[in-house]
Amino acid sequence: MSEPRDPVLELLAALPCHDVDAWRSERLRRRAGEELEQRAARARKRWTRALGQTWRQVFEPALAAAVCASAFVWAISNILSVHGL
Repeated sequence: MSEPRDPVLELLAALPCHDVDAWRSERLRRRAGEELEQRAARARKRWTRALGQTWRQVFEPALAAAVCASAFVWAISNILSVHGL
């Protein structure tokens, strides 16, 4: 089966191809590489920021609660021992 001819595609195929010069293509390549490096750095920062946020929101309160609970148990045990219970 032959495909129907599209006049727009035929006109586009007839257009000449103009490539950029070497200086511009090297500049574009470097800018793209820098952008990729910056995105990778931002992704690493997001990971460390998320880890720090998890530490502050989960582990620090749990550690503080454990210290408070142990101090509470110590105080109650001392009070009970003083009163002979």
